[in-house]
Amino acid sequence: MFNKFTMQGIFALALGSSLAACGAEETGVGDTENVGENAQKLQSFAAPFRDGSTMRGSSADWDPQHGKASCAPGEVVSGISVSPTDHQGRSALCKEGDAAKFTGNVVETMVLADADERRASRLGDWAPGFYKLECGYGEYVSGVSENAAQYQGNNKFHGLQCAQGVGFTEDTACTVRTFDTRDDRGDWTRLEWDYGGYKGECAINEHVAGVSISPSSGGPHSILCCQSSGPAPTMSPGATFWGTGPLMTFTAQTATECYTPCLEDASCTGGTFNPDKQACWLRTGSATVGDGLVSDNAFTVSSSLRDAYYLSLMHAGRTFWGAGGTASPGLRTFSTPSAAVCYQACLVDPSCAGGTFNPDKQACWLRAGQADIGDGLVSDFAFVMPSAQRDEALRFLGEKFAPRLRFDGAANGYPMSAQAFYDKAITQNAGISVNDDAASLSTGAIPTYYQTITCGAQVRLMYWFFYGYQEDCDGSSGSHPGDWERVMVTLSEDRSRIAAVTYWMHGKSYTRLPARGSVAIEDVTHPVIYIGKDSHAAFYNQGGSSNTCLPWEEFRNNSTGVHLDTWNKLVSLDGNEEPWMLHDRQGGFSWGNGGVGTHPTQAGPSCNMAAATWDDAIPTWWHADCEYGDTEALGTCWTSGWDSYTKAWTIGITDRGLIVGN
Repeated sequence: MFNKFTMQGIFALALGSSLAACGAEETGVGDTENVGENAQKLQSFAAPFRDGSTMRGSSADWDPQHGKASCAPGEVVSGISVSPTDHQGRSALCKEGDAAKFTGNVVETMVLADADERRASRLGDWAPGFYKLECGYGEYVSGVSENAAQYQGNNKFHGLQCAQGVGFTEDTACTVRTFDTRDDRGDWTRLEWDYGGYKGECAINEHVAGVSISPSSGGPHSILCCQSSGPAPTMSPGATFWGTGPLMTFTAQTATECYTPCLEDASCTGGTFNPDKQACWLRTGSATVGDGLVSDNAFTVSSSLRDAYYLSLMHAGRTFWGAGGTASPGLRTFSTPSAAVCYQACLVDPSCAGGTFNPDKQACWLRAGQADIGDGLVSDFAFVMPSAQRDEALRFLGEKFAPRLRFDGAANGYPMSAQAFYDKAITQNAGISVNDDAASLSTGAIPTYYQTITCGAQVRLMYWFFYGYQEDCDGSSGSHPGDWERVMVTLSEDRSRIAAVTYWMHGKSYTRLPARGSVAIEDVTHPVIYIGKDSHAAFYNQGGSSNTCLPWEEFRNNSTGVHLDTWNKLVSLDGNEEPWMLHDRQGGFSWGNGGVGTHPTQAGPSCNMAAATWDDAIPTWWHADCEYGDTEALGTCWTSGWDSYTKAWTIGITDRGLIVGN
């Protein structure tokens, strides 16, 4: 849904609202105000309904002898205002959207009868103690009404009109906005559309799906704002999308949860959603759809559909100005015909606060600074980059590139929950916990902890695995409780592939580059980590010659195929999702009696990390790669100019030396 303004429209809207607030005569009941011309000018219109009617669509009197506001086809109610004195309704905000989505076809008129009237139950009792009128799934509020005083009414809220939407997938993606005593607005870019009134207003990508009413005053109390997502792919029941390669598999309860990550990932061409299994499979490659289970639903995603999706996240006819001028380093301009490319370029740049895309000019402007959206050309599309969307994008990358751990056929111990160990060994001092059950790895219940850092456009993902106990390696030494192990995945600047993998072994590290053919990758995006039989050290290959913890000699042969797909349960270390994390940030304790003092919350990735760290006893540098394009000879790295450097080179935050020649 788009939010468009012209300067003339803003002044006209402000003037109309001011007159209403000053007691100007309102349109009489039964009168129809033809505001179609103004709608084209304003694109968003405050429609008064107190003691009068504003009919922007059909002139049909859907609630006789009541004041009402009706939005036109292609528009949706996105806000309601109330008087600050008696808290009764005053105006509705009609917002222009996609005409194909907001059909204007009325399916139900619902009136208040001292009880809830609900055609759906999206969030359960989303306004306890208040009467609720709620449209059905796939429907939106297109009009509201009140008891007009000139018909011996009392201005109490009376009813709403539900119209049929197309392509709606919101179901439970809703927010309650309470506005009877103050403003509660999800979008402040419209300035004041009802001066002096308290306003409830949905966000740019939401619509009103329900209204709650006070049993005592009869005034509107809150609105239920639900997402009306952008264009959705066509689902093919009973079919499966095969593609040419897997991308990722995850749990999804709705089709939206399944196809949205595909729309947001340029490498994804389609997928399959199965509601019975609550599973989603996304794939790459050619769009081949074949027979599937009865409960399968296949879909494909084209570049045009992906562009339409990103356009739906933008404000049409608007420009994002940011805080910098044309000389500001925060401004970046480039040519592209794709809304997706423009939006994602901002997404991967942590300094970018928003941008403007113009498909007619095939241009993208990205800016830093405050989120200021102002008037733009008719062909401009402005967007602000929400921090929550960046966080979600990082989590998606964390899942997409998470490693697959492969264990030795006679492994001693597997990863487990750090919280379970903490509760027993640290909090209760009741001994240690271990996980010796290989079958637990396939349940999706074993957490992998991870951290993210953005270095320019590059993302680094560090994954931590917790083991309750490390067995001795030679029958006499090396054992201890509380064993933390880790690997780090560094992505290319466009975030489409793995640029480097850094492995840890006994506290030392080494880095290998997929561009040099040095990293095993399965299912397209998941690096394979072979786990040492006893020490749980991270290896890039199978092998080993003995029961020992000596580097490179330890067994790590995945003869049984036992593995952990870490992406099935990722837990962020960037917050305090599990209680142990707060204590870990403070440090000052060991993981178990005689256990390690490693604290992962204090040892996250940085933008200045060596490709290898080692000592004489743990010479991990032997297995570290030189920068891509350089030559290794006599255990030293050499540039094309025959300058030498050690394998402790700093991992660059650009693609140079990682996936392109240095």
